[in-house]
Amino acid sequence: MATRALTVAQRAAAAAAAGLSPGEQVRHGNDSSAKVRLVVAGRADLDGGVAAALARDSDQKVRRAVAENPATPAGVLTTLLGDADFSIRWSAAQNPAADAGVHLAAYDDTAEAVGQLGDQLSAAVLEAVLAHPHRQARWQLALVTSSPEALERLAVDPAPQVRAAVAQSNHVGEALLRRLAADPRAEVRAAAATARSTPREVVEELARDRSVNVRFWVTASTQYDADLAELQAADPDEHVRRHAQWRANGESPA
Repeated sequence: MATRALTVAQRAAAAAAAGLSPGEQVRHGNDSSAKVRLVVAGRADLDGGVAAALARDSDQKVRRAVAENPATPAGVLTTLLGDADFSIRWSAAQNPAADAGVHLAAYDDTAEAVGQLGDQLSAAVLEAVLAHPHRQARWQLALVTSSPEALERLAVDPAPQVRAAVAQSNHVGEALLRRLAADPRAEVRAAAATARSTPREVVEELARDRSVNVRFWVTASTQYDADLAELQAADPDEHVRRHAQWRANGESPA
């Protein structure tokens, strides 16, 4: 009597079984169904050789699962940094098991993904991100790092977008916020105006700022109160006055 072939669901269940040997992983990793190979690619005990083979799989979902799997060896992650799919390269750069070698290899193509890792970065990789010519990498780092040293350096970054991100950081100190509130660029001062840790007297100074954009964003400050609303009620700009009234009365500007 002929043996009935297993369904894809049955083969996928077998591929997910605990304790599969490397040989069994290879067998399931060569399955004709991408659904089965995807299960193998996501195994917590994924074999390094199987990971290397699946990193060349024709199915993007399978390759992405390998790129995201913490069991994937660093060498395979480096290979995936050359994948045609950007999201796969991004995932490989941010894999929890990625080491400094992987991060540095990702530096040119997916520096933003590396910057997002913030405090997880080694000293060498952090230096590389801080020196990266692409501001997006430094911007991502400014959003997430808690390092006082890194924030100090990013606060004098040539890109206003990066300095503004430092002002919005949950880890920025008062002294640094005071400096950023006096930044020559309005977008940086506006970011300082809405930061939770900006001293109240600094917010009041920004309510009188020469830039209407900065004064407008003062109305979004978490420290906004009746005194600030009264001060801005006489602002020369109609939009600032209307938003000041809105904050004072809880009414939406007409």
